Amino acid sequence: MDSASAEWQLRIYEKTIKKKEKVRLLASLLPPMAGFRCLDLGCAQGTVSYWMRRLGGRWISADLDRPNVSATKRLVKKGVVQVGHRGLPFGDKSFDLVLTLDFVEHVVDDERCLDEVVRVLRPGGFLFLSAPSSSRFQLLNWLKCRIGMTPDIYGHVREGYSLKKMVSNLEARGLEVTHRSTYSRFFTEAVELVLNVGYRLLKRGKGTGKRTGSITPSTAEELKSVEKSFRLYSKIYPLTYAFSKLDFLIPFLPGYAILVCGIKPLGKTCPPEQLGPVNAELTNLPVETETE
Repeated sequence: MDSASAEWQLRIYEKTIKKKEKVRLLASLLPPMAGFRCLDLGCAQGTVSYWMRRLGGRWISADLDRPNVSATKRLVKKGVVQVGHRGLPFGDKSFDLVLTLDFVEHVVDDERCLDEVVRVLRPGGFLFLSAPSSSRFQLLNWLKCRIGMTPDIYGHVREGYSLKKMVSNLEARGLEVTHRSTYSRFFTEAVELVLNVGYRLLKRGKGTGKRTGSITPSTAEELKSVEKSFRLYSKIYPLTYAFSKLDFLIPFLPGYAILVCGIKPLGKTCPPEQLGPVNAELTNLPVETETE
């Protein structure tokens, strides 16, 4: 990728081992999406949306934060909306596939969030959900708390979830869980933690106040403010990538992030006229501003 012409989100993505692992894992699990209506809920700055749209389907990207919505729109151009905390502005059974990646841990009422996700998913539709693992038996989770990298620094309202708990959450809502796994094992997560701590030190601990926390640049201006450090890291990136590959030595250990896929039971046949609005209509939704 030409770094001179690449959008700032893609420049960061190219040097982010954990996110690239997540995208590869998703790509290996997604069904054929030709003709699918898809929702990326919690799209952040749009990087995952950018890559998912290249795999097919008609996509809507949605986020709580206006700056994230603006950044995503600049990257993917269309089909981007801002949502609020009181529910999703989509009809029942609107989507064939929903991604909720590293989002529910940021939401105060995660139970209602999951209810809404299941509501907008059509029968037979797929839900892919990822979140941090909350296991305190994992060394780096213990270390994060000891060095001040607490959930609020990441913009989280909770540390994360166990794989068992998230599977239970989906099954309680009637979904059939077809995949459960973890990713980002020790060495990959260690690289991620060092980068997050390094960015915090560069910014002298100043938070951004956004849902996505203050652990990585979340605007073009923030990346520009650490451009020299980013260029230096880009030069040593092959070494950090090689270090992360040591995860192959510990396949028996769980990763620091969970990924679960559930399918909504078909139930009764749903006539086309009873489905939610198609993506072309959703793109015209007004941006919703959440007031405090």
